[in-house]
Amino acid sequence: MAAQGVILKAFLEKRAVGKNVNVLNLGFHKRWFVLDKTALTYYDGKLSKQGKEKGKIEMAMVRGVETVDDRALEGKSNVIQVIHNTKERDDFLKLYIVTRSEEEQVKWVNVIRTAALSAGAKFLKKYHSGVWTDGMFTCCNAQGFLAAGCKEIQLSSKDQEPETSSSSTESHGRRPPSRSLPKAPESGPSITTAADTGDHERRESQRNRQKTPLKQTTSTSSSVLRQYSSSVGRQESQRQTSLTNPLKRKYQVIFSYRPTTSDELELQEGQLVEIQEELDKDWCNAVNIENGDVGVAPTSYLKEVTSVEYYSWYFGSTSKEECRSFLEERGQAGCFLVRDSSEKGHYALSVFDGGKTRHFRIENTAEDKVFIIKGTEFTSVPALIEHYHEKECVGSAECKLTCFPESQ
Repeated sequence: MAAQGVILKAFLEKRAVGKNVNVLNLGFHKRWFVLDKTALTYYDGKLSKQGKEKGKIEMAMVRGVETVDDRALEGKSNVIQVIHNTKERDDFLKLYIVTRSEEEQVKWVNVIRTAALSAGAKFLKKYHSGVWTDGMFTCCNAQGFLAAGCKEIQLSSKDQEPETSSSSTESHGRRPPSRSLPKAPESGPSITTAADTGDHERRESQRNRQKTPLKQTTSTSSSVLRQYSSSVGRQESQRQTSLTNPLKRKYQVIFSYRPTTSDELELQEGQLVEIQEELDKDWCNAVNIENGDVGVAPTSYLKEVTSVEYYSWYFGSTSKEECRSFLEERGQAGCFLVRDSSEKGHYALSVFDGGKTRHFRIENTAEDKVFIIKGTEFTSVPALIEHYHEKECVGSAECKLTCFPESQ
């Protein structure tokens, strides 16, 4: 007899994507799926016996439930995808569930969608019907794991309408702030009072300053094989222009913006940009990572991408010895990578200083900051990498971060 409150229950295959988008051959696992009004919970076990709980998706955290293109997921049919957030991460994850028939596929989509909307979930406006593989989505060939969806999420008239967000991984259906954007300084003459003349001249000088392209760090390919895909890094490297620097932090556009002056950068929700220079608390010089367009952008419309999985210098669970081999084969001082530490929940930074490879554990603080040297803390691992690339040497390595190895 089914437990009280259970809406649907079945023994199905699953595959999760999002914990590390670079990993290959994540594999499929048979799990007991149990759906109730508040959560979709899955358990290990056998067909004859349900085992221990392995994971749970709160219905209020669901951002979309859709079918997947037939055979797009490693040749599987009747697959559904549950797009969701977690309390621990700002970005989204995808859970793929392989059902046993088209009828069962439609049934699971409908019941999860109904439960999620009843729990107050805010769905995205668009999604990808394909899967992420070889550096692009199979449905539309969009490059970049954070690329906006290509198909509309269709809800019936009795369902809640989706928020105006696209499938941006970090917007979560939020609407633009109610306060208006800071007014961009006019390029032409303007009337100012004596009190604000100095600030006006400073802003004009900053906005009219030559936007000097950042020098991109180059790195030749390594023949060493890793146990995960480097296609994300290769695709990104192919489309990056000389204006971008893969060692700097990435920011995702969370609200679209139409320029009001010729020197401003048009922003489309879901795009990735790099901040080249902060002009003041409201504006910055930014470059679009995909097409190289440069211009002034409103900082409040951007959010830092903090998950290390979206950066090509992250090598996942690669061992310390393999990392040493990668870096010393490259042989360039400052060549580095970030990997999972042997201590669960931590990362490690490995750096070749020209003579040997040094390893530093990235520590966490109670305030969710990270550091290598106590007293020098950062809001994220990407912020730490950017600092030791631009500002100072890394501890005993006595060199700045310059590049990272890439696989062929």
